[in-house]
Amino acid sequence: MTEADLQIKIIQFFRKEYPNYIIFSVPNELARNNAKYRSMGVLGGVSDVIVLMNNKTLFIELKHGKNKQTPAQEYFENKVKTLGFDYFVVYDIDQFKNIINENNPI
Repeated sequence: MTEADLQIKIIQFFRKEYPNYIIFSVPNELARNNAKYRSMGVLGGVSDVIVLMNNKTLFIELKHGKNKQTPAQEYFENKVKTLGFDYFVVYDIDQFKNIINENNPI
């Protein structure tokens, strides 16, 4: 399974099981070599997925196999945590489900 496959499974699962909440992806790969997108606010290192639940925002970075965060992703994680938000690195759908269950405020 690729990182893209994992992201598709996560999005489909979440939208089916939690239709009252919001999950969306951030096309941050557009910022890599495109000054126009960067000037429009696209930010490299932003987590792949953001989840909005009742009074809860989760930043989710998806990884596959032994892949690790880039320096830009680590920087973004530190900024997010400093601001008081939750940030997770997820390697499989079961890990994602556990994070959602533990953070579901209902």
